Amino acid sequence: MLAVYSSEYVRADADIALENRLHNLGQSAYHIKIKNQEGADVSLQISELANLDNVVFFVEGLRWGAGKDACYAYQTLNNHREFFIENQIRVVFWLTEKEAIDLAHYAPDYWSFRHRVIEFVDSPKPDQISPTFWNRPGNGRESSPIPLRIWTQRLHCEPLY
Repeated sequence: MLAVYSSEYVRADADIALENRLHNLGQSAYHIKIKNQEGADVSLQISELANLDNVVFFVEGLRWGAGKDACYAYQTLNNHREFFIENQIRVVFWLTEKEAIDLAHYAPDYWSFRHRVIEFVDSPKPDQISPTFWNRPGNGRESSPIPLRIWTQRLHCEPLY
């Protein structure tokens, strides 16, 4: 499954909800966080694990495993796409919108093997947005002494023009 998100906060909320649901069903989640090209071969990481029963893999960070040619992580998925089907691997790839585009571009065969794509396009909740965001130049508050609580209320109550 491919889960495309536009907000890290929304992804984290969906991740927790899905993991809790899996736990209630007697399943477990195994997180694979790609940090660099050396750890970008997801099929290799999964194949090295002993017990794959009752496990759903959550993979994130494909962009960090792209390497100098910008496509390594995607090409390894494309080259090992049958591994996931043949071994009945259940995996959720958490993808930014750009990662989803790159996956379709650099791993077209893997893209065609996908079973489901879910898009999480919601915006983060106001309490999830860092107060430092509101105080950065360019966010309309640099000359405003309005407290964050009131600023957040206005975001939800005032019409947007």
